[in-house]
Amino acid sequence: MIQPMADSNIKIISELKNFLEETSQMQSKRNIYSLNPKDFTRNRKLDFKTLSLLILHSLKRSLSVELQDFFGHMGRESCTKQAFSAQRGKLKPSFLEDWNALLVKSFYGYNADVSKKWKGMLLWSIDGSTTPLPNSKELREKFGCPGSRLGQSNPAARICVLYDVMNHLAIKGLFQPYAESEEKVVLDVLEGLELSPSLLLFDRGYPSYWLMYCLINRQTHFVMRVPSNANRTVKAFIESDLSDITVDIYPSYKSLAKLKQMGIWISQTTPLKIRYVKVMLDTGEVEVLATNLYDSSLYTIADLKKVYFMRWGIETFYGYVKEELQLGQFSGIGDICIRQDFAANLFLFNLQSLIEKQCEPYIEQVCKTRIYKYKVNKNISWASMKYGVVKLFLFRNTNSVLMELQHLFEKHLVPIRPGRKFPRARKGRPNCKNYTLTNYKRAL
Repeated sequence: MIQPMADSNIKIISELKNFLEETSQMQSKRNIYSLNPKDFTRNRKLDFKTLSLLILHSLKRSLSVELQDFFGHMGRESCTKQAFSAQRGKLKPSFLEDWNALLVKSFYGYNADVSKKWKGMLLWSIDGSTTPLPNSKELREKFGCPGSRLGQSNPAARICVLYDVMNHLAIKGLFQPYAESEEKVVLDVLEGLELSPSLLLFDRGYPSYWLMYCLINRQTHFVMRVPSNANRTVKAFIESDLSDITVDIYPSYKSLAKLKQMGIWISQTTPLKIRYVKVMLDTGEVEVLATNLYDSSLYTIADLKKVYFMRWGIETFYGYVKEELQLGQFSGIGDICIRQDFAANLFLFNLQSLIEKQCEPYIEQVCKTRIYKYKVNKNISWASMKYGVVKLFLFRNTNSVLMELQHLFEKHLVPIRPGRKFPRARKGRPNCKNYTLTNYKRAL
């Protein structure tokens, strides 16, 4: 008997397969994701379908080795790395982005009643990070370079991801120039998404009148950590004996200008109703959270403290994709190559998460006889996914491949030790190209 999560995964994989097949076979759809209408029309080793799966193959080693390995598992003759580089330049990264969007949409569609929620809302966290890029002229001009005391450094990109912290899905991600601020790309990430019913979690780099105004106008709930010196209202609140207030705030000239650029005209006396709460950390430090969850009986201070702490899930997500999926280890040095790799990493992360959910009944049974709770060892599961992805989209019997991957995941579990804390350490410049920040050795 197929368990419910495996059943929904079969349906999701089926939709993803159909999308890949239709796009690769129908020229009208293929042209949407090709740079030229004549691309992928000839019968080559690297047709649209094969190329897409190859990019998902986590190409972290020498391209010649990866190509030989990939085609060997398919039982076909390999192509040259020059041919691969030429073909991938014809594929728009938007194909992988839309493929991931379909995965996310299918997950919520088939798991509407069983997806994890907080008080009836999906918990989505949005946060930014940076990643170093190959040192090429094209990338320096496209993305820019961070400042350096020793002169111009290597290029880097700013990435922004919207992440479901309870269901462990990367909903959407953007790859931006380094100079772009995290705050400015928020609305670009949220564009086109159905935000209800969801609760957005933001770190202290995001709070601003204009962003809160836009979210409230879209009837979107949020919880934001607010800097202690954000404005006079926050400063006065911190100095007071109150722990929960709801006040009207007004736009600064900066927010007025930002809204004006967006075509939104309001006056300086336009009020915005915001609730501020104080939360006490274990260190004794006081944090202030801003939200539009106004009902203090339904959303207590303890509730808001707990839900904001769950934002940490996006930090661990970045840890996985940077350290174990090796986000910064790109398989090409062109703009189109790194965008393909970034989108492929998000897609692969989500596929792994789907299969990990199949393991939950087994893990629950295991935990009944053990001291600690356990979870799937993601580091090892990436290695299983490297070849499992090809099987999933090439073999007809999806269920047998999913069960094979599930059993491989279940063999490698790690304990969850509660109360463990690791202070954030500033990372110095690594003295080698590949470096590991944890005690795990990469499986890819």
